[in-house]
Amino acid sequence: MYIFQLVQKDPEAAIVWFWKAINAGDKVDSALKDMAVVMKQIDRTEEAIEAVKSFRGRCSRQAQESLDNVLIDLYKVPFKYDSLYSLNY
Repeated sequence: MYIFQLVQKDPEAAIVWFWKAINAGDKVDSALKDMAVVMKQIDRTEEAIEAVKSFRGRCSRQAQESLDNVLIDLYKVPFKYDSLYSLNY
């Protein structure tokens, strides 16, 4: 089963696969970004924010701006604007 199909059918299982990829160092940039998006879709925004902030150091320098954009999107969830100012890495 492709990851796209897994995300649609079982987002929780997809998150487990994303974590495995991140911990194995396999395509960490895309795994972290994709996992954050899936987490947001299933109302795990706080966890997604913490994951991006904690693991962005494992991502390439080129991915940092994209990760900033992911964080900004995550902070757009209601009541997160106060945290938007704490974007630091």
